[in-house]
Amino acid sequence: MQIEPLYFYSNFYKDNYGWEIMDHTYFTSLKNGRGEHIAAASLYPNFFMRDEPCLIDAYKTIISTDAIDFGNLSKNEVEAGKVVSRSFDISLMRNSGSCSGISSSPRVTFIPQDYYENNNIYLENGLMMTFKDTSSNRTIPMAKAYDLGRVSNNKLKKTISVELKKGNKGKNIKSGPFSSTVIYLMEYY
Repeated sequence: MQIEPLYFYSNFYKDNYGWEIMDHTYFTSLKNGRGEHIAAASLYPNFFMRDEPCLIDAYKTIISTDAIDFGNLSKNEVEAGKVVSRSFDISLMRNSGSCSGISSSPRVTFIPQDYYENNNIYLENGLMMTFKDTSSNRTIPMAKAYDLGRVSNNKLKKTISVELKKGNKGKNIKSGPFSSTVIYLMEYY
């Protein structure tokens, strides 16, 4: 699975009431199986939000890996109900020089590029992928903001588990290599 960051272009302006507004156009780079750039996709055009000066560039976000490798899986074991799990960390560290003392509750949104339903991602090879918060064992919703908790002592670390198991959409499991791309979007409040 390839985890791709979501980039955005911002246009700043002041509205009629003097609020500073950021007009965001989110986009991501689409890549083929060999990692070659093939297109760019725009998501959420003309999304408006109020600018919070203390949160702009306040944190450095580090994802522990840009790809999760499930290794070789036994088709027979997966068909028999085996669940394979791998994890990655999302770490936030406050940048020096940013406003001190401000409290923040970062949220992450995972945007699957494959079909998803009921917080499960259904892959073309008959497998199903689910993201879980390891601290609470809660399933993380897809395409919805998920609260990562409060930043404490200028840092936050959250471990996310990705479970892979047999899907239940009537598809037979196919042998061979597979990949899936999930884009993440970080928000700070």
